[in-house]
Amino acid sequence: MIPREMSRLGCVVALVVAGRAAVAADWNGLENQGAPVAYLAQPSVALLSSSRSVVVGTRLDGGVVRLGGMLVDRGVWTALGGASVDEGTAVAHRAPRLAADGAGHAALLYGRFDGSVWRLAARWFDGAVFSDLSGGAPVDQDVGGNTGGFAGAFVTITKLVVAYTKDDGSRMALFVRSWNGGGWQDENAGAALDDPAGIGADAPAIAGDGAGGALVAYVQYGSGGQRLTTVRLDATGWQPTGAATPPDHLGLGGVSSPAVTALAGGRWLVAYVQEDADGASQHLYAAVWTGSSWAYVNEGLPLDGYPKGVRAPAVASDGAGGAILVYTTADLVDGIEAPTVRSLRVTGLSATPMNGGDFLEAAGAGTIPALALATWGVGGACSALLLMDEQSGGIDRVYSRAILAPVAATPVATAPAETGPGVRVTHNLFRPDRGEQARIVYVSPTSERLRVAIYSLAGTAVRLVSDGPLAGRGEWMWDGRDDAGQTVGAGVYLLVAEAGSARDTRKIVVVR
Repeated sequence: MIPREMSRLGCVVALVVAGRAAVAADWNGLENQGAPVAYLAQPSVALLSSSRSVVVGTRLDGGVVRLGGMLVDRGVWTALGGASVDEGTAVAHRAPRLAADGAGHAALLYGRFDGSVWRLAARWFDGAVFSDLSGGAPVDQDVGGNTGGFAGAFVTITKLVVAYTKDDGSRMALFVRSWNGGGWQDENAGAALDDPAGIGADAPAIAGDGAGGALVAYVQYGSGGQRLTTVRLDATGWQPTGAATPPDHLGLGGVSSPAVTALAGGRWLVAYVQEDADGASQHLYAAVWTGSSWAYVNEGLPLDGYPKGVRAPAVASDGAGGAILVYTTADLVDGIEAPTVRSLRVTGLSATPMNGGDFLEAAGAGTIPALALATWGVGGACSALLLMDEQSGGIDRVYSRAILAPVAATPVATAPAETGPGVRVTHNLFRPDRGEQARIVYVSPTSERLRVAIYSLAGTAVRLVSDGPLAGRGEWMWDGRDDAGQTVGAGVYLLVAEAGSARDTRKIVVVR
């Protein structure tokens, strides 16, 4: 029978995917000269750029489990103030999950005990500090009992989708909600995504493709045991993905710990752990959704090859159509079981070891209850950050390895002569309610009349920036207000510069 509370507290996965035409190198050595980079449990990580990350985990504060965080900039780790990460209440917290939006920000999801049941909470990281998301309102619906497992991903630069399980009084059901700058909204008309005839659902994982699509993978409990099930979001809504041929193996034992990432061309990769038929050990498998069916990686054979099995896989796109996959094993060293961390690169339907198959954890590590992985494709290379939660003597220590994309020198070139108006926007995705502003730079090569204005996607004039003769360069900060002084709603707006018959257009995204 499925438990009525989170059954995967020790397995944490956080994924961010961005960029194109990237190739993953092998992992560098342990950061911080092999010493722990943080003392946090259940770590999660989001890459904000190719070299900058935010890390959140749990910490013990006066007997209460709170949240703590770190900022990472090309190997330099800086602690965030503990009180600035969570909402500041002395209640129990658990299982933080970070999701990056691809524009330098991240959403933080975590479990919070409200005195009677576990609820799902959310915070927003603007690149410097954390604040309440959606006014601090809980993510989950205020019905039923405990909220269990959960995961979130941005399906576009402004839309966050969260999958979670919740006790509805009869089973742990799987629900999906979304945030798009306003309050939390029900997906799938508020109905559960899992099989209502089943016993329940557990361990949801989710990835977004950046174009509005998503894939949720979860464990479905039913009369047939623990099966891996996937549901996909596309333009028509939520629908089963390969329901007739699920990605796991019939005839083997139960499934656990799914992890998922988006690949190029509408494909998805799901990695999972499945028991042998006799339940003696468990192994790592992966499958790729090709657009019409599931295809096994490594011809359906285990990816690990270890007698004692594996747990805690994490996967992220390498930006070049493949993926990086990390997992823990239970190796035997001199007859004693010792956990190790291994990494694979998945290309097509093949998987090859990274770092020559060597282990990645610190020498003499204790148990490794959690891994966290994030990647960022940039400039023909892939940056990645791997966190390993090593636990011994009652203390959690976080070790890290990185793949740093090289920073290429920017070639100096002579700019061509301007032939028409130009307009540029920095901070083009901003939150007016947090005091953020968009910086608009506009250029006119001649002294003719230049008109710069902001419009809605429907073509309605929102704000006039400039309308008159201008020769040279001008700057203006937009605080998200229209010509009447009212703050505009969340959404995409068009910045248009016109001079004579010439025209230049840029997008500005307002989020809340």
